[in-house]
Parts: sequence; C-alpha cells; structure tokens
Amino acid sequence: KKPIPVKSEVVVQQELAIPIHTSGRLYPRVHAKLSFKTGGIIASLHADEGQKVKRNQLLASLDLAEVKANVTKAENGFAKATRDNVRIQNLYKDRAATLEQLQNVETELEIASSNLEIARFNMKHSKIYAPSTGKILRRLVEVNEMIGAGSPVFLFGSTDEHWIVKVGVNLKDVIKLNLGNHAQIIFDAYPN
Repeated sequence: KKPIPVKSEVVVQQELAIPIHTSGRLYPRVHAKLSFKTGGIIASLHADEGQKVKRNQLLASLDLAEVKANVTKAENGFAKATRDNVRIQNLYKDRAATLEQLQNVETELEIASSNLEIARFNMKHSKIYAPSTGKILRRLVEVNEMIGAGSPVFLFGSTDEHWIVKVGVNLKDVIKLNLGNHAQIIFDAYPN
C-alpha cells in the first residue's frame, strides 16, 4: 500500500470569531411622542411623515377658541380679584371690614393668579414645536380630529444625537457577544 503523507500541528486553544447574522431596524437614539397639553380640535398640521424638521419649527396647533376663552376668563377673574382686594384692604384700614374678609379676598386673588397662570400655560402648549432637529417618524392624527390631552400627535426622532440599530439575537448567539465587539451593518436601501 502507498503511504498517505500527514502533517501534524500543535493543538492551540484560541477564540474564533464566528459571525452572527441578524436583521434589525435603525432608530434615532432620542425619540419622543409629541402631544398637546390640553385636548381640543386640531386646527393645523405643518409636518408629515418622513419630513425633516428644524428645532422650534411649528408642527401642529389646536383650534384656540376655547383656550383663548379660558385665558380671557382667567384674566377677568384676576382683574376682579385685584379690585376686590384693593377695596377690602381700604375697608380694613378704615375698620369697616373684618380680618376674615381680608384673608378671603387675598386667597381669592391667589387663586385667580394661579388660574391665570394655568390658562396661559395651556395656551402656550396648544401648539407643538420640534424639540430639536429631526424627522417625523409617524403622524398619528388628521386636521379637524378631536384629540385628548396627552394623546400623541407625532412620533419624532432627533437627528442631533447618535442612531442605534435594534436587532434580534437568539439565545445561543447572545452569549458570544461582548461589549466592544465590532459589527458590520448593511442597509438594503444603501447597499454600498
């Protein structure tokens, strides 16, 4: 029989980098659900899905009729409470009003001031502005829809920050991963 040549090697223990293939999605690191502070009817939308927006750009606004009416009501309540306070202060100085009456109008003035602050705050937050430069990932409403307080109008992703890729990795491959591992990412839309 003809001998078969063989070559021997010393056995060495080493770690092999076996590639893990998976798929996932690209997300902005910072993303938010943008909404109105108060509920109401959507008067206008100034951005659409996929649109790039700049910091402080107006994205949407509510019909302000009810909000403005609340501000006017609060301003009038504050003006009345201020007048009542001045009147009772003068009467108290002349000993024609009691301490209880004075304390009551001072409390009413504080309440009216707080109501005015709330109404102005709600007016300010009846419009949605882009919190940073970014992209509208989803638009969840249409003009003339009734929306509740805090209900999302847009899903917004910031492009000022880093992006992250979220992938699914099975349990057998998870134990092979370590912080600092390198990855190669290929996008179908940008093959090169």
